[in-house]
Amino acid sequence: MPHIDFLDQIVEPIAAWALIKQGTVKGEGKEMPDLKLGNAISSMKSSFSYVDATVQKRIIQDALSHFPDIGVICEEKLDFDFPNHFGVLVDGKYTLIIDPIDGTRNYLAKTPGNEFHDELKDKYDLWGVSTAIAYGREIIGGVISFPALNLVLMTEKGSGTTINHQLVKLQESSYHNPSDYIKLSGVAGYSEPHLLDIFPDISGKLSNSSMVDCLSLLKGSSQVPIDGTSGILSLKAAIIRDVTAWDTGCIPLAYKEAGGIIVDESGESINPFDYITNDRSRKEIVLGKKYFMAPNKEYFNSLIEHINHPSRV
Repeated sequence: MPHIDFLDQIVEPIAAWALIKQGTVKGEGKEMPDLKLGNAISSMKSSFSYVDATVQKRIIQDALSHFPDIGVICEEKLDFDFPNHFGVLVDGKYTLIIDPIDGTRNYLAKTPGNEFHDELKDKYDLWGVSTAIAYGREIIGGVISFPALNLVLMTEKGSGTTINHQLVKLQESSYHNPSDYIKLSGVAGYSEPHLLDIFPDISGKLSNSSMVDCLSLLKGSSQVPIDGTSGILSLKAAIIRDVTAWDTGCIPLAYKEAGGIIVDESGESINPFDYITNDRSRKEIVLGKKYFMAPNKEYFNSLIEHINHPSRV
């Protein structure tokens, strides 16, 4: 069984390398055939994919050296032949889920002359390198490195969640306040736009990174302050649907291991990866069922009450 320590040993060095490269990568869409990555990578962000693809490839190759049978789900296309299952979760097998640079706009914006260079200057540091390990459809561990923030999140089933080795525990009892910041991801603006009218508008405050938002969710309901997160937004809960597998990664596990709950609208505990599907219209692998992330049952119940009867507040 892959152990979480091997992931940490893989992720932190390549995340540090990505930090060194930040601020030098142009978003001009040029092919980079001299990077020894095989065929040139062609996409609308191909020059950025030089960093993205290098991080992803290094993680995959290092993982294969430890576990030759491990499969992969990842954001970027591969430019080499991968020997095992790819793009799927397989019963009885281990799969690595990778988002090589989560928060790509923030990462790229730091380069002078790139799009959003001025608009996102307060978010240059809000990105991370994310890996998770699944056994079948269950996430059993993960590491997210935030090198610009000098933070590392580690989580493992049955062993808790730590940030820089500080064990995170969420409040065991709390209640929703209408002023609380709630993350709406893949829901609002699509099938349930009314939620935008119920909760405070935080669209300009969010990090543009699912992994940084995970830090925000842990910070928002932690029993004690989490060192190194003072400049990060505090989120109290999240409502999520149709988010990609790599944008999800180990987030649900990290939250649950910290004491939070992952439930459907009825309050029943669910595993979001049980609802993984290949969305052909988006050409992405997504988790199709809506779920709630809340610090505890009391908070979830009061949140649902506010959604169903917002006029009572």
